[in-house]
Amino acid sequence: APWVAMFASGTSGTPVVHWVFDLFPDVLTVAGKVRKGSLTERLLAGIVRTTFHHAAANVFLGEHLLAHAQRRFGPIPRAYVIPVGADAAPFRHSPPMPLEKDAPVGVLYCGNLGRMHDVETVAGAIREGLPTGVRMEFRGNGAGFRALEAVIAGTTEGSVTLGGNTQGDEWVDAMQSAQVGLVTLKPGAEGLVMPSKTYSAMVAGQAILAVCPARSDLADTVRMHDAGWVVEPGDTAGLKAALAQIAAEPDELLRRRRNSFNAGQGIYDQVAIAGLWSTLFESIASERSRKR
Repeated sequence: APWVAMFASGTSGTPVVHWVFDLFPDVLTVAGKVRKGSLTERLLAGIVRTTFHHAAANVFLGEHLLAHAQRRFGPIPRAYVIPVGADAAPFRHSPPMPLEKDAPVGVLYCGNLGRMHDVETVAGAIREGLPTGVRMEFRGNGAGFRALEAVIAGTTEGSVTLGGNTQGDEWVDAMQSAQVGLVTLKPGAEGLVMPSKTYSAMVAGQAILAVCPARSDLADTVRMHDAGWVVEPGDTAGLKAALAQIAAEPDELLRRRRNSFNAGQGIYDQVAIAGLWSTLFESIASERSRKR
């Protein structure tokens, strides 16, 4: 789309910002949709490379995503990192509170569970049985949901539920009812995507349980704010241990939830993110004026 926009602008000089949510064609090869080295892959890579060099700005969602793109395509001019953030307003006056005594910890996965997300590690923990005091809920869609349905159907695990997408007040209620936000990335996806659901969970006051490679923007975000736990994909025992720790240490859970909430409200709120975009637009406008 950015390449088409630049082509359509013709000689007008209208600046086009390349907002890199997912790095193509790499996400297609990791997902098994396009064969690496194929003509389609090479054509798409050529379009992306051209876009990088002619865009007024190339905006990435994280440092690891930018670094991977530069390893893949070489130096990228006019590159910036701006997190996608989330709307913090619905949760601004609802900071994390202690769980009631003996209440289970709610772990929520909310959003797409697709081909870039780790499913097997979570499925393994469900097959073996979740620790006492943990309730896990999945709301959303994607190929991973169908895989989880099959896993749950073959177990007696009663503390896991699956549901569809949520919107509006239902979404706000679901986010506020959970103490932990589950976010996953499969190996190979860490340089290609940064799950935006991370920021929604943070502004809602959920600690983040990230099943992802240790060298990723997702893991860096969790560690930087001391906002949760990071488990490597494939480490089912590590995931179960983290869940057991979460259930057994309510004070530590609350501390990390508050860290997550403060970072979400103060750094990743859309109001703060809009300020970064405003600065970028001003820079582009200033550069365009100098060239006239």
